[in-house]
Amino acid sequence: MAAALKPKERAALLAAHAASDHALHRTRAGFAPNNRPEKVFTRRVMNWLDERVLMRYDDPQLPRTATLTAAGLAAAEAEVAKARALAPSA
Repeated sequence: MAAALKPKERAALLAAHAASDHALHRTRAGFAPNNRPEKVFTRRVMNWLDERVLMRYDDPQLPRTATLTAAGLAAAEAEVAKARALAPSA
């Protein structure tokens, strides 16, 4: 069984899931989704997700884009479902 996601990993995963292309793009400050450029994640966080095979770089040596894998998409959807289950219903 895999270890639980760290809070920053979870935030990056959900940010990528919310992006239209399910990817985080390299910016001057780090990696951010196109739809929320103020949510920036460091290369270290991205490497953690890459090691877990939840995201893949377009180029491992000089990445410009980190895209969710099928496992990453499933993990993000599970996190969203978990959050919805915990939210009080109106």
